[in-house]
Formats: sequence, C-alpha cells, structure tokens
Amino acid sequence: MKRTKTLIKVRCEICDSLNFEKVTDMRHSLIGELSMPIAICKTCGHVTVWPRLSDEDYKTVNEIWYPKKFQKDPIDLKDENYKFKKWRKMWERIEPFFLQRKSLRLLDIGAGQGWGTEFLQQKFENIEATAIEQWKPSQEFLKNKLGAEVIDKDIDENWNKFLNKKYDLIIFRHTLEHVKRPVFVLEQIQKSLAKGGLAYIVVPNVENIDKPIRTDYFRPVHLHYFSPDTFISLLSKCGLSPIANGFENEIWGLFESQEKKFIKVSNYLKQKKLINKALRKYKLIDEYNILKIRLKNLFKKIV
Repeated sequence: MKRTKTLIKVRCEICDSLNFEKVTDMRHSLIGELSMPIAICKTCGHVTVWPRLSDEDYKTVNEIWYPKKFQKDPIDLKDENYKFKKWRKMWERIEPFFLQRKSLRLLDIGAGQGWGTEFLQQKFENIEATAIEQWKPSQEFLKNKLGAEVIDKDIDENWNKFLNKKYDLIIFRHTLEHVKRPVFVLEQIQKSLAKGGLAYIVVPNVENIDKPIRTDYFRPVHLHYFSPDTFISLLSKCGLSPIANGFENEIWGLFESQEKKFIKVSNYLKQKKLINKALRKYKLIDEYNILKIRLKNLFKKIV
C-alpha cells in the first residue's frame, strides 16, 4: 500500500481539542510503504492516529488486514480451549451479574467468528442473539449455525435504527479502538440497552505496552489507544457507567446506562512518559522490523 496523500485533522474524542503532539509513526509489514502518525492530546492525554487517514484509505487498510486475521483464526476451528479462552475470561468477569438469568437478549457488535455467541449458548437455556458483522463467512455461521440475527452494517453507521429490541447484554470487545466515531457508536450502545441491561466493553491498555510499540502494539487497524482514565471519561460522556472494571494488559468494564457526564482528564505527561519509555525499550526491535519492511518493499519493486 502506497503512502497516503490524504490526512484529516479531527477533534479529540475525549475533550474535543485539536491540541495534539506527534509522538511517533507506526509501521506494519501488511501495509507496505504506508506509515501512520501517532499523536497524544496535550489537553487530556488521549492517544490516537492524528492526523487520520481518509475513510477510503482506512477502508483499504481493513481490506488488507481482516482476510489475514480470519485466515489465522478460521471460523470452523475445533479447538475449544483456544477459541473460547477470551470468552471464559469474559464469563469470569460478568457471571455474578447474570446468575439469575435463564434467558438472554444478546447483541454482539463486531462479532467476528461468532465464538462469543457460541460460548454463551452453553450458559443460558435461551438466547436471542443479534450480531453486527460484515465478514460474509461469519454472517453465514452466525445465521445458519447459531441462529443469530445478523445486521450487515459498518459499526460507524447508524445501526441502532435496524434493531427491533433492546438487550440484556451487549458485547463490544476490542472494537472501540477501531471505530472512527467512538462517541456516536457508544451513544448507540447506550440507547440499545434494556432496563437493567449491561454492556461489556474491552480495549487494549496503552499504559501497559508489552511488545514492540511502533511495529506491533500500534496497529494499522487501530485508531485509538485508551488509558483507564480516558476510557472511563469517554464512556461517562456517552451515558455509560461502570459497575465493574479492571485494568490489566486490556481495560475492561461492565457498564450500565446513566445520565451523560464529562469527567475531566489530565493524563498528558504521564502518558507521554510511558510511551517514550516503550519507544526506548523496543527501539532496536522496532528498527529491525522497519528495516525488514523496507527491504520487503524494495524487493517487490525490483521483482
């Protein structure tokens, strides 16, 4: 993929500022010559791609990335220890809040292979499952094998108008970091919760970077990198309040609907220090990976 010519300056999703400072560029072998600028908001400390790729360029990145992802983790995988590992962790976190339920109205946003729905069907006598997913093979599995209703819409679109019910559990796992309009999407989630319903939301933790930062942690399909503070602030801004949460390699929370409120965050200096520490720690590995990317691109041009 060639270097983009279109970059868009957008306001911070947390504090609505345009006060960004570039901290590095990310590179990845799957996107060839393209690099993306990673910046931090000097007002609140939110880390994001800024300026951002055009919608057309970002769509191209996704079209390159996701076939590789689904090839690695095929839908018909038989190894339940592997495919249900993250869903068992989810269940450990949310089980106390669903012990009395025998039936469940479930909405899985960005359902992927459908393994979350498949896992939860083992926990409840009856599930009315709805999935928002655009990968065609996953749609077939969700509909034909799991009996789920499938909505074929971009998550950044107004998918809420296609729902004919509200939900007891909404899963939004490792998807928020991908979306172009987090506030818009989260507000749709809040509107889709039934009375007493809960949303399980998970993102990577940018305060706990444990891999080469420029060539692995920062990924071409991710637009946002949340800390615990910016994550909770954003969710509160959208009318979602945590009744349980945790901050590990990933940030997770179980959220209920509330009145919208803004929690001011001032995380800039702390976050910048942590990113610079990771840049130093993984400098040699990142430089080696970038050299391999350049050599690979050069070889393609020669051939």
